[in-house]
Amino acid sequence: MQHRVGLHRYTRWLISLVIVSLLFITSGTTPIHANVPGPTVNISGRGWFDACSAPSVSAMQTWWNQAPSYWNTGVYIGGINRACAQSNLSYSWVSQVASQGWAFIPIYVGRQAPCSNPSSNFALISTDPYTAQQQAISAANLGTYGAEATANTLGFSRGTIVYLDIEGYDQYNTSQCESIVNTYVQAWVKQMKADGYRTGVYGSSCSSHPMDWTTFNPPPDDVWLASYPSPSPPSVLGLPCIGDGYWSQHQRHHQYTTTHDETYAGVTISIDSDCAEGVVAGPAYDDGSPNTCP
Repeated sequence: MQHRVGLHRYTRWLISLVIVSLLFITSGTTPIHANVPGPTVNISGRGWFDACSAPSVSAMQTWWNQAPSYWNTGVYIGGINRACAQSNLSYSWVSQVASQGWAFIPIYVGRQAPCSNPSSNFALISTDPYTAQQQAISAANLGTYGAEATANTLGFSRGTIVYLDIEGYDQYNTSQCESIVNTYVQAWVKQMKADGYRTGVYGSSCSSHPMDWTTFNPPPDDVWLASYPSPSPPSVLGLPCIGDGYWSQHQRHHQYTTTHDETYAGVTISIDSDCAEGVVAGPAYDDGSPNTCP
């Protein structure tokens, strides 16, 4: 049974590789390397996981062969508040893991709400609106720690989507704090899009205020929301944080489990589980069931 899963994935990967190659040809975009994802494509209904640290190449190969629910992986590419060391993550890692068949969800963990819980020890957004805006532009651009710089270093070219991580902050929330967070997120989205990247925003709960993002001009291209427990099967619809009419055109991901260990063929990775009905960097895998995951 596990061998059949691997063969099926290999066949789907070959088809997807042809599709992605045609996207490059028709769009006039030249990939940096044949095995590194370029322009993004929509996916439908396939599961994915995010791990705080990128697993080894060999671990990713084992999971590709043996983990039937996961076809895509979240990668924490950078940011001042990225929590875990990334000893494996590199251009070579992305290239090798892409060649195995994985698609990617690049994640950037920038500054967090100035009213965040003090125990989180986050680097915070300034309470001054102008400074908050400049912090966001710096977090987006080609500076040392910017999302564009880290994405480029790993081989994710312009056209790729990058998701900004915004943790919840209701516990110490004030209207001024919410306004500052919106200033930061909107400036980051605007700068990334102006420089040719697609943008997504992650909310760790409803207290990340995802409904605020609907008012942005321009809004994020996609959203990725955490909500537990999940319906069965996991779905990107019916979330308490935001109505189904928003980001409804293959523009959603749903994180439906908290961090836990899963083991396949003796390889254990600590992950959050996610459902995809949005945009990733890499090939498209459509299970034919919109809005839900296997």
